Amino acid sequence: MPDDAKTRYGIAEWYGKDFTSLNASQREDFAKQALGETEAEPPRCPFQPTQPPCSKRGGVCSIQRYKEGENSRIGARLDSPVITCPRRFEESGLISKWLAETAGFPLDEVLTLEDSKIRLQAAETVSREHFEEALKTRLRPL
Repeated sequence: MPDDAKTRYGIAEWYGKDFTSLNASQREDFAKQALGETEAEPPRCPFQPTQPPCSKRGGVCSIQRYKEGENSRIGARLDSPVITCPRRFEESGLISKWLAETAGFPLDEVLTLEDSKIRLQAAETVSREHFEEALKTRLRPL
């Protein structure tokens, strides 16, 4: 690419959707959502396991560098998208895996945030059941 070619960053993913695949009507709907001009619930986040409504202002998941197209519009994509949403780092345990790799831990021993929550819930259930059984045993009539 020549040095004099103009480039700019723009939205790559908006509310979990590829920006360049959105039609004009979808972009308008997302813009109204981002500006708070609608009472509708925000679109669901496809990057979280339970897919709750998007919780960040503006709904931008990632940005992308684009070559400037005709009439100063976005043109061809350049480089890879850059994550801007903190929830994207939780997707597929990305942050946990990166931290483990950086610290030198084996990746097969890494728990994602979601795995940790599930294991904690299971441990709480087992502990609660064990506690309830112990209470029944101790509180039997003589």
